[in-house]
Amino acid sequence: MLPKEWFNYVHLCDCEEEIPTDEESLIHAGRAERLYPGDGALDIKSIVEKIPNVVYGIEVPHLERVRELGYEEHARRALQKTKKYLGERY
Repeated sequence: MLPKEWFNYVHLCDCEEEIPTDEESLIHAGRAERLYPGDGALDIKSIVEKIPNVVYGIEVPHLERVRELGYEEHARRALQKTKKYLGERY
């Protein structure tokens, strides 16, 4: 368990297994292609279990999904998928 004073809140997102190696691609992935928690390669459950009770925020900017689904549906799916992946206690 990590000390609670290290964290005020935690932003959650997932990513592809292959991390971009050049700066431009890395910035693009972070700003426009984050995945819903549980949809990528990270073991977010294990990370979250080590952080004491804090405020969790889902931060998943994804330009293509927003174009396809709209902001409201994208946000709804982010919440639903995160709850399904982590469980209702989070």
